[in-house]
Amino acid sequence: MAKKTEDIDNKPEVNEEIIVDLKSKDENQAVSNLSKDEQDKIKVISDKLREELGIDEEPAKQKQQEEEPQQQEEQEEPSEKDVYSGFIKKYSKKEESVDSMSAGKYDSDLDFKINRKIKRVYLPLPKKTKIILSSVAGVIFAGLVAMVAVLLYKPPVPVTLSSVAITQPMDATKRYYVVGNVYVGDKVSFDNIYLNCKYSDGSTKRVEINSAMATLETSGGVQSGKFVKSGAVDYKIIYEGQTLTLRFSVRENLPASLEAFASTFDSEGNNCIIVKKSAGTVDLTNRLVVKCKYSDGSIKQVDLSKCKFAIDSTSYSQAKYLTDNQLVFSSYQTGGHDVSVYYEETLENGSSNRVSCTFKLRIVVD
Repeated sequence: MAKKTEDIDNKPEVNEEIIVDLKSKDENQAVSNLSKDEQDKIKVISDKLREELGIDEEPAKQKQQEEEPQQQEEQEEPSEKDVYSGFIKKYSKKEESVDSMSAGKYDSDLDFKINRKIKRVYLPLPKKTKIILSSVAGVIFAGLVAMVAVLLYKPPVPVTLSSVAITQPMDATKRYYVVGNVYVGDKVSFDNIYLNCKYSDGSTKRVEINSAMATLETSGGVQSGKFVKSGAVDYKIIYEGQTLTLRFSVRENLPASLEAFASTFDSEGNNCIIVKKSAGTVDLTNRLVVKCKYSDGSIKQVDLSKCKFAIDSTSYSQAKYLTDNQLVFSSYQTGGHDVSVYYEETLENGSSNRVSCTFKLRIVVD
């Protein structure tokens, strides 16, 4: 104890100002304010004091250096390695110890600063990862299905009109479809005339011809929608790119037959006109009706003044026109007589057509 006291008494002199500065709270700041010589002196004195008091500076500094990174790490946010380490601890299923060399290598691969005991683990896939993988697999599968569908897809073959025919008989040359029973003066009509269409897919369709499909090819045959002359009148029928020819065979509407009807009947029931012999003539007005039937089937009443009459004769040359509808018979005997009636029409081309009929005339005694 005496020795320590003696040693303290033998301490070198120290500048008071320096001692005051050393008592400062911030030693480093106090020292930095001194000159270089003074700092050297203080270092010598400090070293001697630490040596005499048995204070080891290095362990203190080392401890301080170890505490500073630890405090800094506590203040910083967890690193990715810390998160991964926590993940390993949470999901580990099987543990297996490894030697220090392996652990050190493993830590080196992971860039760990300090080697530690490493655990080998088996990690199950998180649910979110499974969902993502399932979705990706589904998308890939759908893409493959779509690709196969595209490769195997064949566009539908367009349906086209393969053949077409008109519902009318063809002529001998098979170049025309013929429409008969058409007469001069008739209106042009496509009623009840159809196209029978057959398509490439085997389907069929029936289409009625209309004026929009038809184009007149025979000039002068039609005026104001009516046939004006006899002969062939052709129309070109166009439908879906197919062209056909429809021919109207136009004829003159000729008198086909003639009929005469008397307004009275004899005792035997015969349709006849009864006159007295002394009369010599008979007025046929309102007592005789003459009707002409034409080739188109129509029937028309004929004016008596346009007919010729002949009694008991079939010769047209002996027939005579009536005067005021009076039929002369004064030279004929009593009894029944056949009266021939003739009717003739002149056609537009100059030709004529004649028809005739007969009716009964009975002459009785006064």
